Amino acid sequence: MHVRIRERQRHFEKHGSPAFTCNLCGLTFDGNRRREYCDVCKVEHQRTKDRERSRRRRNAVTEVECVDCGNVVPGSRRRKRCEPCAARRAAELQRQRRAIRQNRPGPRSFACQRCGEVVEVPEGGKAGLRKWCDTCRRAIDIEERKARYDADPERHRKAATEYYRRDLETNRQRSRDAQARRRADPEKNQHDLRRKRARKFGISIEDVIAVEGLAGTPCPTCGATMTASRSRHLACIDHDHETGLVRGVLCSACNTALGMFDDDPDRLKAAAAYLESSG
Repeated sequence: MHVRIRERQRHFEKHGSPAFTCNLCGLTFDGNRRREYCDVCKVEHQRTKDRERSRRRRNAVTEVECVDCGNVVPGSRRRKRCEPCAARRAAELQRQRRAIRQNRPGPRSFACQRCGEVVEVPEGGKAGLRKWCDTCRRAIDIEERKARYDADPERHRKAATEYYRRDLETNRQRSRDAQARRRADPEKNQHDLRRKRARKFGISIEDVIAVEGLAGTPCPTCGATMTASRSRHLACIDHDHETGLVRGVLCSACNTALGMFDDDPDRLKAAAAYLESSG
């Protein structure tokens, strides 16, 4: 054996050591024919094999005894519980974490970063996660939507049209079903409309009911008697389209007229002057 090694050494000294190519990095190295990797890649290859062997051993299917109920279920070494016990354990941990978060002392109020108003947070709320009051949040939403629309109006109109036409019959059937549900339950329909108006104008449902109670009173602008049913003089909430703040209650005709004039007093004065001069 030693004689054969000395003969190989003399052969390499005379003719040079043979060069082999690493199967990973592609570099050449000196060695024997049985080697497939250089010294650096050999270590990394061995680590990869060890990790794969450990993963297979860890995920091998075996029988595990549940630590809670004692039932034997198939699973890997990492499994401790059967599925029902694991679900109960996860729910219990979630309840514990929720209780810790709720009992954790924190600020009960915050200052709006836009108007500076100090807002009290109801029980269970999180003041540290809020930046704006409800009124400013509504105004910011309007500004952001308007900015996105003004950036590319054509794209938004096209997207809305394509969305409706994508499945025309399905959308029409959805509208018919929604209309049938509203007719089947008028009380729920009225409650949903009140919630929608309250969310739109940033007011409470009690305020919406108070607006409905103004039916039968004269409109502050034209003097016509406002109604509660859908008509030309329906009592409507008037708001500033720039800030989203509620200004008052007008009849439907006057509210629409202000919107057509973009809430611009100068344009309204010019229109009044035009009517006076032409009359």
